[in-house]
Amino acid sequence: MNQLKKVAKAGEATDIAQWNYLVAYDIVADLACGENFKGVENGESHKWIGIGINTSTAFTVFHESKRLWPFNAILAYIPYLTKAVSLRMQHIQYLNELLEKRRKAKDTEPDFMTHALNYLDQPGGLNLGELQRSLEIVVTAASDTAATLPIGALYHLCKNPSVYAKLKHEIRSSFSSEEEINISTVNEKPYLLAVLKEALRIHPPVPGNHPRRVGAEGCVVAGNYVPPNTLVSFPHWAGYHSEKNWNRPDDFVPERWMGDPEFDSDNRACFRPFSHGPRECLGQNVAHAVTRVILARYIYNFDMDLADPNESLTDGARVRLVWSHKPLMMKIRFVNA
Repeated sequence: MNQLKKVAKAGEATDIAQWNYLVAYDIVADLACGENFKGVENGESHKWIGIGINTSTAFTVFHESKRLWPFNAILAYIPYLTKAVSLRMQHIQYLNELLEKRRKAKDTEPDFMTHALNYLDQPGGLNLGELQRSLEIVVTAASDTAATLPIGALYHLCKNPSVYAKLKHEIRSSFSSEEEINISTVNEKPYLLAVLKEALRIHPPVPGNHPRRVGAEGCVVAGNYVPPNTLVSFPHWAGYHSEKNWNRPDDFVPERWMGDPEFDSDNRACFRPFSHGPRECLGQNVAHAVTRVILARYIYNFDMDLADPNESLTDGARVRLVWSHKPLMMKIRFVNA
């Protein structure tokens, strides 16, 4: 938060979206494998972020091309995509270097790799390739969510002053110092949890879908038989903004998660922003923990306003599996000197 305090002191508007990406990747990488990208410290984007975005682009195009045969036959000849594939290979190479560095490290603080490395190639453990893939998923998936979720929350808080005021009261009346805000204490703040849950609904980090392939025996989905080898999915943005599922779907109302009877008809069963079942997102618990602490510390330390009150969060933004946000300029004031 020290870097943002300097920005607040300068009195200039800042791109809160960029800061969220920096802090999210720094924290998640440190938790996952003891590596600090120092993005916040340097005020610069780490190469992992840029490579990750290009990887998401390649994944999206290659996935969708499977529906457009024979278009997929020419993918290898499209310069933009060949560059994305090259960056993907850089991503994997850097990941391997990161993991090898962690394996050789001595007397490190416990992280998510500690347990996995203790059982590497052991019965019930992971092999090296599986560990590499798991590390990539945890860092990338958790970081993207940990960046996107506070962006959506801060934007909608600025657009809804009464909600913002209630959250400020909960956080600032509960903590006497920033050091008290940690993974354990934030779980005791019901309005904070409701705000983040509503932000997940109204601005899901993966607005599209998590496709799954039906097995050899077929299955029944929503009362309808689906034949084998069929891709099935649930489009999060459409499902979470549908009046068939939600009362006032486009309104940011944390109270819908706190037992308000006005929202008793909400179809909460469709709310699965991290997918569902044995293939649900590996990084979701990390993302929840990180975003709760990040948002609570933002609220404790700063008052924020949109530099342009008419700014749209989604107009002009792109979706490449996850959001590729445009700059979100905010004026921030330090309130806990």
